[in-house]
Amino acid sequence: MNIKILLEHDLFTNIPEISGNNIIVFLESNFSEYLGYLENLDLDSPVTTEINNNLSIITDFSEIVIESIKCYLKGQPSIAYKIFSDVMDSIWENHLKLFSSKILQTNSTSLFRCRVAEKDKIFDKNDLFHIPLDKRNLIQNQRYSINGHPSLYLGSSLLDCWLELNEPPIQKLVTSRYFLKHRNINVLDLAIDYKVIPKGLETIENDNYFQNWINEGIYTKFILFPLILAVSLRSNPIDSFKVEYIIPQLLLEWVTSNKDVDCIKYYSTRNYCNLNDTTHLTNYVFPVKSFRMEGYCQKLDELFSRSEPFVVDDPDLYIDPSHSEKILPNYYESIFHEIEEKNR
Repeated sequence: MNIKILLEHDLFTNIPEISGNNIIVFLESNFSEYLGYLENLDLDSPVTTEINNNLSIITDFSEIVIESIKCYLKGQPSIAYKIFSDVMDSIWENHLKLFSSKILQTNSTSLFRCRVAEKDKIFDKNDLFHIPLDKRNLIQNQRYSINGHPSLYLGSSLLDCWLELNEPPIQKLVTSRYFLKHRNINVLDLAIDYKVIPKGLETIENDNYFQNWINEGIYTKFILFPLILAVSLRSNPIDSFKVEYIIPQLLLEWVTSNKDVDCIKYYSTRNYCNLNDTTHLTNYVFPVKSFRMEGYCQKLDELFSRSEPFVVDDPDLYIDPSHSEKILPNYYESIFHEIEEKNR
């Protein structure tokens, strides 16, 4: 199988959903299918040869992801974390550390943090930061949030934040822009851009130029795919316990203890839009890494400069959530981008 054909397969081009309710069966089936494709790759380039050389590592990674979930479901979360963190330490040191992504920010780009407005409340910058450390009791389980441990969630666009907040009336969005003070932030990049990968492949004119595959961030996705699949599963919002959150939360715990990783970059599972460039639907989660009993994380505060919160003040602006799939394919022609530009 040609590697480009594999990257256009459903495994890479669709956001996964569990069929049925057995996550173990679902992951075992998909991992088996994925490994089967890797075993049948044409060994006609340094890229496929390198993947083939690491096939046993990818296989072991797949098995550890499943074993971690099993341990967690047996009521053994500490064992689940131990076996998961051991394999992550090994993969990070041997395969990812040299190729870790960076968020490269300029004065013209930013990330976003949004909340839904509350009656008579005036928001300040800290209201659009992470939940204060002395209010841990408010922190609920989220995909990358453990009960009581705050994380800072940022979106690549106003649209992304709106979708993550379940599409409230846009006039109720309170938004702050985040600008990185440092140009290079170490990112564990788990974002497979399901619509951009084929375009990215077009920029790689020669399969034999391995550095291109590294620069495009595609090579590491083959190593990380078992993890990417396990953290990308859509969950049922009404479930009190979400089995789909087991691996994301183990991963967050690993990131909090790894001084070399600042954040996790992941693709939104709420993508119902028709965007041509879905990089506008990318999320970043920065876990708190400094221990304090109150206030805010000093390390995170030092990473960013933050704008004063702004709200949309156009009473005639309305987006029907039921029509979100009809948002313009070109984000730069959308209402969301227009709002971003007006509030620079």
